[in-house]
Amino acid sequence: MTMFRGSVHIYGTMDDAVRLVASYAKHMALATGGEPSYFSVKEDWFDSFKLVAQWLEYNEDLSTDDLPEHRKVLEISCVFEPLTVTEPDRFIENTIDAALAEFYRYGGRPNFGDPTSIPWASSSDELDEEGIERFRKQFPGVID
Repeated sequence: MTMFRGSVHIYGTMDDAVRLVASYAKHMALATGGEPSYFSVKEDWFDSFKLVAQWLEYNEDLSTDDLPEHRKVLEISCVFEPLTVTEPDRFIENTIDAALAEFYRYGGRPNFGDPTSIPWASSSDELDEEGIERFRKQFPGVID
């Protein structure tokens, strides 16, 4: 079994994450014809420094004392088994791009000098044995 994960990291609120999951899920369903995909949202300390640095770069006149309250670096991940999709890495990157375009249409675009901006980063990869085992624990009964 081959499974892929596409992740988006945002420096935002849980409301931002929910909006992004809704957009991401819609684009996955449209692109795959409804093949199963599984989403998770978790706080990600690993990428915190990179995205906070990016926020400070967008907002040169501000410092870490000015960081917006109630924001965290959140990882929104989608795991799917590409049953009909060729080039899954390219597919997931295109899907993430479409989901982000829709998400930013409604505010938070990472513009220079905008303190309400929501920086992001993304990644995609094939799950290795350890990744599949973590997936089984997170979504019991989905795969045998």
